[in-house]
Amino acid sequence: ESYQDRLGFRLAPDSPAYRELAYAVLQAVAKATEELWQRNQGRLVETPPRPAVARNLGQTQASAGEGELTLSGLFDRWAEEKRRTKPEATIKDFEGYVRRFIELHGDLPLASITKAHVRDYKDAMLKLPSVIRLPHKYRGLTVPKLLELAEKRPELERLSARTVNDKALGAVGAVLSWGEKNGYLETNLAAGIKVDGNKAQPKARVP
Repeated sequence: ESYQDRLGFRLAPDSPAYRELAYAVLQAVAKATEELWQRNQGRLVETPPRPAVARNLGQTQASAGEGELTLSGLFDRWAEEKRRTKPEATIKDFEGYVRRFIELHGDLPLASITKAHVRDYKDAMLKLPSVIRLPHKYRGLTVPKLLELAEKRPELERLSARTVNDKALGAVGAVLSWGEKNGYLETNLAAGIKVDGNKAQPKARVP
């Protein structure tokens, strides 16, 4: 997986923008390596803030070029049609899991979504604490913040394999599948990606 896959866009290798990106990545890697070395020496190094991502599905073009349809934009079109046949509670449930995907990866243009994005989403959902089991003060946290909480609190109950398959992957997969059928994207990249087995996961234990 390349840096461009992780960032969610593609540039021509012979373009000036590609060279600028390569130099910026090189500078960032050098800086990160230096700061890691300083931390290993016991020095205090501030943790940089995470990149901003779309906080709600209304920001449909947050990380897309002019005219590019993003995942949130596709969800809006899916929801508009499905409201004729599905209850609003189901739409809201799907919206929550699509938002989780966006919190993890940003509001990607459809052409930039890869299987690696879906795989990483699946892996993140398996690590995610069950929000309904958390105190109210934690329930509004984004996926990156919830994953940080999970690392600090290994005893927290996580989402089950069934929830990840049926709800998290099911919601994203259904929206992408609708997009494929309606000509918004070439293929549903979530197809076939799931947690093996639907057995309940054991509760995490403190070491």
